[in-house]
Amino acid sequence: MGLMPGPGGNPFTSYNKQSVIGQLKATGSRDKDVLYAQRDQLVAPQKNLKILGWICIVCGAFFTITVILAIAGIPFMIFGWWLLRFSKRNIQTVEDAFTEYTASAVRAVVLLLAIGLAATPLFAQTGNGARAAAPQRTVATPPADANGFKIGDTVEINTGFGWMKATILSMNGNNYRVRSQIGVEITKTFPDELRRIAPPPGAAAPAGRGAQASNATGSNTSRGVASGTPPRPGFVSCAGKIEGRYTTAGLAGSLTVEFRSGKAIMKDAIGDNDTTLECWMKGDKIYLHQPGDALSQDMPIDINDDGTLQTPIGELKKKGK
Repeated sequence: MGLMPGPGGNPFTSYNKQSVIGQLKATGSRDKDVLYAQRDQLVAPQKNLKILGWICIVCGAFFTITVILAIAGIPFMIFGWWLLRFSKRNIQTVEDAFTEYTASAVRAVVLLLAIGLAATPLFAQTGNGARAAAPQRTVATPPADANGFKIGDTVEINTGFGWMKATILSMNGNNYRVRSQIGVEITKTFPDELRRIAPPPGAAAPAGRGAQASNATGSNTSRGVASGTPPRPGFVSCAGKIEGRYTTAGLAGSLTVEFRSGKAIMKDAIGDNDTTLECWMKGDKIYLHQPGDALSQDMPIDINDDGTLQTPIGELKKKGK
């Protein structure tokens, strides 16, 4: 669908949140660019009213200075002030409605993912006691590829925040399409960017196929440092310095990181695969470190002048304590 005209087509129409959301829905698209274009189309007439308001105020002030035309200047200034107030209120209504609608779009995507996940054979087999008592159906196991991976396997992928969990969606040789725990779909290459989840200390390494499989499971772990130990000289804990909940403002793939007592807890889109990293500081930089990982996997984060945090996937703003 194309863009829809603004409510009423009259720049002096007072907007309300429901009418603006209706205009956004009428585009028939969830595409970010289409929604932005519709928002700009709604805001454009109000920006023109804002300019007209300033013109009225300036002209009214000029008329008032001449004394003779003051009887016309004062009403001009009052009308200009009203135009500024009216346009500002409409623009704020559009912005609020746009934010609410795009946020609901993200929630809808997460809900669909949750519904789709609940319908998988994995949930059918590992449900509550009532489901366990029901007759079990035989489910065909997807075949493993040459590297020993199957569609649906949970693995670890290398990202800007270090290694995080992801689910395999499709496979093509050594290239794997995965969905990360924060909801982003991306292609990763085995073994450089994708590996099996490292076993707990003392556990036997999982069986693999070929030399690559045996080397890809935590090959960097032996070069890491122990938990609670500064990964580099001069590093100090973030505890008491960086605290609270920080969130990106993206339409999709949004990320929430909670800094608590020297730990950084990365929240995933669904909420059942949170990752806890150690938080260290040196100067005006933050470093997120996974104990046991190689130091090269540490994630550096810049602290901006306004207190926001600059990461490779966007700016993190503090949203709560």
